[in-house]
Amino acid sequence: MTIGGIVKHLAWAEDRWFQGRLLGSDMPAPWERPGADDPDHSMRLAPGDTVDEILELYASACERSRAAVARCDSLSHLAAVSSFGIGPVNLRWILVHMIDETARRAGHLDLLRDALTSS
Repeated sequence: MTIGGIVKHLAWAEDRWFQGRLLGSDMPAPWERPGADDPDHSMRLAPGDTVDEILELYASACERSRAAVARCDSLSHLAAVSSFGIGPVNLRWILVHMIDETARRAGHLDLLRDALTSS
């Protein structure tokens, strides 16, 4: 668990839910490679990953998410791809899920910060 890995995972989650599920689009780079569209893989830093690249990856994913939301006519808009094997979720569910996902990762970042500052 690293700060960079957490931010990279959040970028993956944004693309997974808004591009892959809501719109039904192919995952954008760098998630389009075989095996890259995996929550565990998204937390791993690649050789050469830099702070600036990871921050840009997250900012770009958030920009794509906002554009995807703008394409929907209501919060009840159904996602193009089924989730959890039970059918499509709607935009409202995805937004709440992403708030939860981001808050959870912020908690992980708090724990890392506390561990680093108390050493």
